[in-house]
Amino acid sequence: MSVCSYANILNCTRLFVREGNGSAAGECLCGPECYTRNYKKSITQTSFPQYGNTLYLYVYYQHIAFMRLTDVKAYPFLQLLCDIGGALSLLLGATLLTVYESVEFLLLFIRDYLYLRLAK
Repeated sequence: MSVCSYANILNCTRLFVREGNGSAAGECLCGPECYTRNYKKSITQTSFPQYGNTLYLYVYYQHIAFMRLTDVKAYPFLQLLCDIGGALSLLLGATLLTVYESVEFLLLFIRDYLYLRLAK
């Protein structure tokens, strides 16, 4: 998923306005922007003593804070391969152990059968 260009954003906006219900969301597959600035404005007034044509303008931040959003894969591909490999090796080990125990059981059974048959 890539970040949309301004032309793509404009086309997506036109689709949303035309459709009206958001059904065009499947056609606009754009990722989030890498960097955005959002400013909230507020205007206040007060009366100042007049000294000719002087204007006092104070610009300040209401909150000195920022929010960082990070897009991280929920389950990395390498971690998936490691987990699948671990599960398969566990199953393979259990299978080999079962085969070994089955062969051992058959050999012991044959040994005991032959021992009892020859003892008679």
